Amino acid sequence: MDPLSILSIAAAAVQFLDFGTRIFVDTRETYRSSLGQKQSNIELSIVANDIKSLASNIESKLSNLTHDDSIPAPEQQDDNPRQFGDATKDVLIRLCRQAIEIGNELQLLLAKLQANGKTKLSLAASSFVTVLKGICSAEKVQDLQERLDRTQKQIMLETLVLTWGQAMKNHVTMVDLARQQAKKLDAIDATTRKYGENVANLLNRLGRRDLQTQSIKKYAIDSRWQPSEQMEVATRHDSDIVQQRRNVRVARAFAETLQFQTIRDREDGIPKSYTGTYEWIFEDPRIGSDGSPLWSDFSQWLSDTSNEIYWIAGKPGAGKSTLVKYIALNKWLKVLLDDWAGPSSVAYLATYYSWNTGSSLQKSHEGLLRTILYQCISQRPELLVPAVFPSHWALLQLSESFLGLQEWNKNELVTGFRTLLSLAGRKLSDEIQPFKLAIIIDGLDEFETEDHESLIALLKEASTYPDVKVCTSSRPWNVFRDAFGQNPMLQLENLTRQDIKDYILGQFQSSLGFKERSLLQPFEAEKLLDDIADRAQGVFLWVSVVVRDLLARFQEGDKLSDLRGTIDTLPDDLSTLFQIIWRRTNAQYRGEAAQYFSFLNAYHKYDLVPNPISFWLGDDDSPIDLHLEANDAFVSSGISSLKRRLNSRTRGLLDIHPGRDLYSGRIDYLHRTVKEWVDKNWDSIRSTINRDFDASLWVLKGETLKSSIINHFNPEERALFYEHISSILKVAIDVRETPSNSDKLVRILDRLDTQVVEVLNAQHQTPHWCNAVIYSWDEDWEERCRGRTQIDFVGLIALIPIPQYLKTKLSQNSGVVKSTGPIASALLCSIIGGIRLHPFNLIYVPWKQVDTIRLDLIRSILPLIPLDEVKSVLRSLPEHIPAEMQKEPDRKYLLGVKKILRTNIKTRQESTAGFLFRKAKQFVLPRSDEI
Repeated sequence: MDPLSILSIAAAAVQFLDFGTRIFVDTRETYRSSLGQKQSNIELSIVANDIKSLASNIESKLSNLTHDDSIPAPEQQDDNPRQFGDATKDVLIRLCRQAIEIGNELQLLLAKLQANGKTKLSLAASSFVTVLKGICSAEKVQDLQERLDRTQKQIMLETLVLTWGQAMKNHVTMVDLARQQAKKLDAIDATTRKYGENVANLLNRLGRRDLQTQSIKKYAIDSRWQPSEQMEVATRHDSDIVQQRRNVRVARAFAETLQFQTIRDREDGIPKSYTGTYEWIFEDPRIGSDGSPLWSDFSQWLSDTSNEIYWIAGKPGAGKSTLVKYIALNKWLKVLLDDWAGPSSVAYLATYYSWNTGSSLQKSHEGLLRTILYQCISQRPELLVPAVFPSHWALLQLSESFLGLQEWNKNELVTGFRTLLSLAGRKLSDEIQPFKLAIIIDGLDEFETEDHESLIALLKEASTYPDVKVCTSSRPWNVFRDAFGQNPMLQLENLTRQDIKDYILGQFQSSLGFKERSLLQPFEAEKLLDDIADRAQGVFLWVSVVVRDLLARFQEGDKLSDLRGTIDTLPDDLSTLFQIIWRRTNAQYRGEAAQYFSFLNAYHKYDLVPNPISFWLGDDDSPIDLHLEANDAFVSSGISSLKRRLNSRTRGLLDIHPGRDLYSGRIDYLHRTVKEWVDKNWDSIRSTINRDFDASLWVLKGETLKSSIINHFNPEERALFYEHISSILKVAIDVRETPSNSDKLVRILDRLDTQVVEVLNAQHQTPHWCNAVIYSWDEDWEERCRGRTQIDFVGLIALIPIPQYLKTKLSQNSGVVKSTGPIASALLCSIIGGIRLHPFNLIYVPWKQVDTIRLDLIRSILPLIPLDEVKSVLRSLPEHIPAEMQKEPDRKYLLGVKKILRTNIKTRQESTAGFLFRKAKQFVLPRSDEI
């Protein structure tokens, strides 16, 4: 079967489906070119004839294909196996027949309208929908619209598969094949030629974030689109070594899209268990006074066939996260999991540590699912990616460029997670053993959601699979007690008294003051240990805070009896203990401590990692133009200085959690309970902050200066580039507008622009880097910029917009006002940014479309812009914002913009004319004393 013949049928179907979709959405736009601007109605018979004609065109091409294409008789089919791509062609033909069916339904509805006396159709948006709802249900109308859109997307996907198959057969790329076919399109009809060009253009745009590409990708994933049988066979069993290596590389790259920047931060930040503590978890349970085990046997649970979830419950600060980390990293866990898996299977372990004060992905269902999927799929990505995400894999076979479009949502992840669970225990390949899956989740109570029931339901669903085990920890809230209270479990604070005593003794032994006192008063020393362990009631955090304070008292030579008296006065609950610590803080330091709390809260607000380098450089002591470089000794000194200040200002309530290296640590609360105390007392704490302090400005400055040390602008890591730029600009939007802040904002953002330009210029990136943001950063983005309207940094700020920067910058430097060459002016960018379908792609950066913000910004900057530039921008609007982009409510917004520009021009012209007239009078009319 000739591929061009198939393309011709697909083109006819898409032409009809596109017409049907457009007439539903906007009847006026569909017929504007043929009827002119002034006509307000169209004959219903014209619409009916157009639908009939387009549907008949599909039928005619299908009929020709049926006559031309011979099908082998049944007895011949074994000798004539179906060729590669036949299934795809069959699907395309079936979809075309579906299009004909939709056309028949529309014709019947139009006939019914005409029978009811309806002869004309108003040329207005959604008028066709309104009329149809008069003769059938809204559900029927919506179903027709959805089928039109769905069938059109399906045809495009199957066309891409057909092109992929032909490209594989001819050993060329899909783009090259499309170019070859384009040379043959002149010999066929205009409809097929237009559709073929559309397919070729789409292939060129794959991986860019334009509406059509994203729409097709979203449909493929949401509908769980599966490729044809031949494509599955080709991708799974291709014997070509080059193709196999490509599949491994692409699968690994796809698995990496599940990873996120803070995926290991919480685990790294949890302190290791103190030597000798928690070892009892892998031992036989101790027996209580009532003859019952004190906890459910963890080792037995791991090795038996139980599918119940093991629950680690504990009060706040009891050390649940430390225990979970101890379990996950312990060698005995691997031994027990291997025993559970047996010789014929392999055990996979996935862990997730939720953290309420961390980034959104550290405390969300999405972060949990991405972490588990990443840890499992990374074991054998070339096998698990196609099995867990078949629709994504099919798109990646069509083009690796789809990797650049991968943005995960919860539905995709839940589907993938359930598929992964279903694969546990199944043999995926002759080459590897089946896998069994153990999942350990710390901190169910840390998730930032009230919907704990859905999380519990998902974990219970996972535990129903025979080759899956789930262990989790949480505070003993009712929602978790109801769900897991009858499961294998332990209550941590009831089991750690000896661990706590061992920890206290180990810490005290490091103090010369304690050693001296314990030699003189051994009974008192032992009694002090017991008192602290008893008062702790199993809360390790309480112990660590108290021990830190007592160590300082030992250094001052305090008596053991005095210290026992101090212990008796300390509160049992953590909140009151933190209040006492705050009161002990030097009064002159409280304002600075409150700034640190505010700074940390701002990082959480913007979902940024509170890196110690940013904290250090965001401080007022660091000038904006400070010269910085990645020097370990310099950075280490800065972080050490910051740590000293944190200790003295917050008394240990904030601390530096070390990362994998010097540059990857984070500032955070000592524990979640500290954050809860700060939130509860925030009004009192923030009253000590200087009223001029702006946490957003501090974050902006710290993140920008940090970029001089940690390069986030590597073109090879585009996702990190976009993420960092977007984060900084989100912060800049919120900087409070004051004269002092405005000047600093301009200097900081200008430094950001300079830093990125220096990095990219060193790599021979010639157009301004902002064009990589609006035109999608891929291999040929520089070429794509040529001959098109470009922007500079001021233009990007105007598109977003950040009014404070724009107004200050324009008032400081008149040279940035006018457009130069292909660079769009600040005024033009301010206007274009308000169009929902504007020509500049701002998916990668924050963007505020709100009309009132835009119109107020335009009014405020117009006095700073020369009259000739205002006139030039007004004249160029139709060129930059063509008619097809001017749909409601954008049309209304543009009318408001034009009115503001025309009013400004008129006012300034009248003012100029009045000024000239008054000047003329001074020279022409005689003075009164001369008459």
